[in-house]
Amino acid sequence: MVLARLVQAGYQVLTPFGENVRYDLVIDDGGSFIRVQCKSGRLRQGAISFPTCSSTYHHPKNRGVPDCHQGYTGQAELFGIYCAETDGVYLVPVDEVGRRQGSLRVLEARNNQVKKVRWARDFELRPAGLAHLVEQFICNEQAVGSSPTPGSLQEKLERQRRLFGT
Repeated sequence: MVLARLVQAGYQVLTPFGENVRYDLVIDDGGSFIRVQCKSGRLRQGAISFPTCSSTYHHPKNRGVPDCHQGYTGQAELFGIYCAETDGVYLVPVDEVGRRQGSLRVLEARNNQVKKVRWARDFELRPAGLAHLVEQFICNEQAVGSSPTPGSLQEKLERQRRLFGT
């Protein structure tokens, strides 16, 4: 899903060839390469949680080693997280999350904490065409001279969000 949404958003995406590469995708922005490590996120208690390291205990050379978790600092620039519960894809800088676990808040915290909260909406990857379509829709409504009722504009925007998965 991360690859599909990146392509849908207009990015050029490369995939590595071979095994045991510390990233899953590379975004070619025309002047540099950005390495992306894909992870699955799970919605729990109002936040999307995702692992920020890999466990290498299953490799024969690591059997019996107590800490076989390897982070991605210096080996990828972004985590590409897909959360099935929100159907969202999120791009989070590797350096902005913890060594083992990261989280993106979807709902307000029960204790009303707002400082140092990493909101999912700030990292969500949206299709490139969505903003343009919404802007075009609003301009067309104004150009016709109609003044839509508050509900109708909201309903049309909601249909657009459902259509494009945002």
